[in-house]
Amino acid sequence: MAVVFIALLILRRWWRRSAESRRIRRILRRLCADLLRDVVIPDGVGGVLQLDWLLLVQGGVVVLDIKPYPGMLFGAQHINQWTQVIRGGSYKFPNPLHANRTRVQAVREAIPGMPVDGRVVFPRDGQFPKGRPDGVSSLDHLAQDLGPWAGMEVGAPYRALWDQFKASLTQADRPLQTRA
Repeated sequence: MAVVFIALLILRRWWRRSAESRRIRRILRRLCADLLRDVVIPDGVGGVLQLDWLLLVQGGVVVLDIKPYPGMLFGAQHINQWTQVIRGGSYKFPNPLHANRTRVQAVREAIPGMPVDGRVVFPRDGQFPKGRPDGVSSLDHLAQDLGPWAGMEVGAPYRALWDQFKASLTQADRPLQTRA
């Protein structure tokens, strides 16, 4: 009986994560002309970086870091540690904007000539009672936060750069990979 109960709990947790992942993909598809998930690119100093999402939008490419942290969140642009308060507990985590800036720079180097912006997105019930820092969005407000960058109509020059980048991801001799 206990084994069945544990199995049901695991299955329920998997189903919720899977449903959240489908929700994120559905919302992102409405915002962009094309998207890539779980992209690995060189970091510029001999290593690699994993990117949650890359979106090809009207204004260029947007690097999204997804942070599924519910509860009350406290952070600011230049603070090294942010805080999540949930269920009576307080948890510190590194400022995700710093890592996002690093990823944006790596994408700029990987796609020369392409405008690149970045956002940290909290898709769940994460609330910023003292205000969301610049560069942070909720999934439901991402289109508004991207403003004129958002849109599916991408000009030929950006499309050509994007297609060239995507082609480089499939070359076996490069340390680049992706999952659509």
